[in-house]
Amino acid sequence: VVSKQSTGSSGINAEYGDICFFVSITLGVIIALSGNKDSDVDVIWVGVFIGAFVWIFGLVAAVLLSKNKSRGGGIMEKVWDIAGWHGPDVIRNVINSEYCPDWLPNGRYAEIQACIRVNYVSITHGFLIKYIIPGILLLLLGLEVNQDIRQGYNSYPMEMLILGVIIVMTVILTILVVMIWPRIWYD
Repeated sequence: VVSKQSTGSSGINAEYGDICFFVSITLGVIIALSGNKDSDVDVIWVGVFIGAFVWIFGLVAAVLLSKNKSRGGGIMEKVWDIAGWHGPDVIRNVINSEYCPDWLPNGRYAEIQACIRVNYVSITHGFLIKYIIPGILLLLLGLEVNQDIRQGYNSYPMEMLILGVIIVMTVILTILVVMIWPRIWYD
C-alpha cells in the first residue's frame, strides 16, 4: 500500500482507488455471470467493459483528489503512487540481478533486456500480479459458483451448499478488507 507521504495527508485516496478497483472487478463479474447460458460471451464483455469503466473512473477520481506534494505532484507520479505496484520491483531486482549484477528496474536498457530475455522478469509482472490475475481468478471463481448454484454440486443437500457459499464468501470478504485497509491487520 502507498505511504502517507506519497498521496497526501492520510493515504485515503490510495484506499479509494483500491476500493474502486475491487468494486469494478466484482461488478464486472456479477454482470458477466448474469447471462442465462455458460456461453453467453456478450454479457461477459459487457461486464468487463463496465468493470473497466468503474475502475478508470475511480482511478481518475483518486488522482484528482490526491495532494501528492512529495515528488512534485505531477499526474504520472500521482497515478503511480495510487495504482502502481510497489513490491514486485524488489522481487524483479533480486531475480534479474542473478543474471546481470548491475541490473536496476525502470531503466530503458534494463527493461528492454527484461522483455527480450526469457530468464528475466519484465515490468509487466507487477501489473499482472496486482490487476489482471485477481480479475481472472475472481471471474473463474464466479463462473464455478454460478455453475454450482444452477446445477448443484454432486448430490449435496442445499443447506450444505449454502453453508459452503457462506464460508467462501467470508474468506473472500476478509481478504478484501485486509487488502483494502491493511492497517486493520496490524492494529
